[in-house]
Order: sequence, then structure tokens, then C-alpha cells
Amino acid sequence: MCVVGLKTALTPCRCASLRKSTCRASLADLQILPHSVVLGFSCLTWLTFLANTLYCAYENKARAAGKRDGNVAKYEELIRSGKVRF
Repeated sequence: MCVVGLKTALTPCRCASLRKSTCRASLADLQILPHSVVLGFSCLTWLTFLANTLYCAYENKARAAGKRDGNVAKYEELIRSGKVRF
């Protein structure tokens, strides 16, 4: 075996001396192409970006509507009482 990996069943397909066409069909189904991993992380990044953007838009609308006005007063009270320090 050339490489010791997480799944030793995939090791023969990872060897540099073997071509992809020489792998058995049963092992080829288990392989994850590097492009698939990169595509998955790219999609996750875009979904996280979209979720954060929507959350920020929601919070900005709530602040504009005055729903978050009491937060500043509550925080200033915590500072005056000594429960929060800088």
C-alpha cells in the first residue's frame, strides 16, 4: 500500500503509480473527487454569506422600526452597575 489514509480501501486508487482506469469499479464509486470537495465548500460559503446577509437585513429593519431601542439603555445600565467592564 502506498498511502495510509482514513479508508484503506481507497488506498490503491490513491497511489501515484496506478491510473484511475486501473481501479476496480467497486472502489471507484467510493472516491470523492477533489473538485467535489472544493465545490461543496464553495456552496457552503455562499449559503453562509447569504444567511448572514439576510440576517443583517432583518436586524437593520428591526433597528429602523425601533425594536432595538431598549438595548442601548439596558447595556448602559449594566455598565453603571459594574456588571460589564471594558
